Amino acid sequence: PSLAAMLTRLATHPCAPGFFFLMGAGMLLFLQARRGAGWSDRRIFGHLALRGLLFILLEQVVVDVATGGRVGAWDFSILAGLGGVMLLGIPILRLSGKAQALGGAAIILGMQILPGWLVQADLGTFSPIRLLLLPGSVGPAYVLYPPVPWLGVALLGMAFAGALQSNPGRAY
Repeated sequence: PSLAAMLTRLATHPCAPGFFFLMGAGMLLFLQARRGAGWSDRRIFGHLALRGLLFILLEQVVVDVATGGRVGAWDFSILAGLGGVMLLGIPILRLSGKAQALGGAAIILGMQILPGWLVQADLGTFSPIRLLLLPGSVGPAYVLYPPVPWLGVALLGMAFAGALQSNPGRAY
């Protein structure tokens, strides 16, 4: 509606992809640093899982109260999206950087096709699956950043962090 609104939107569009990309990179760098400090994979993955759950809880308790004045038990925005992606990304940390990059690219490309089909599909009792794949609502639940599409961006971040560790000049 105005130049100011357009410039604001232009400036904020890279934020969410940047958050998810950097979170993926941070997860892999955390894994490598803690392994170097002698942590077991179980301890590392438990720490990341707790962090992901805390993101979701903070979204529900702090952000919803601050923005809406109440706890919206079924409203999930950016922090919940980051937490969900962190939880989904934990098992993928064990894969090679090439597998992470290919998986991330496959998710991103697949999400260019899947939504068109999914919006038209009658999933019946499985309709809550849409919350993992598409922004929007199903019943009382509302998701702004569905975890599966954003997992693709986080996987590219993981692959980048692996490349950064093995060959910084090439990664840049």
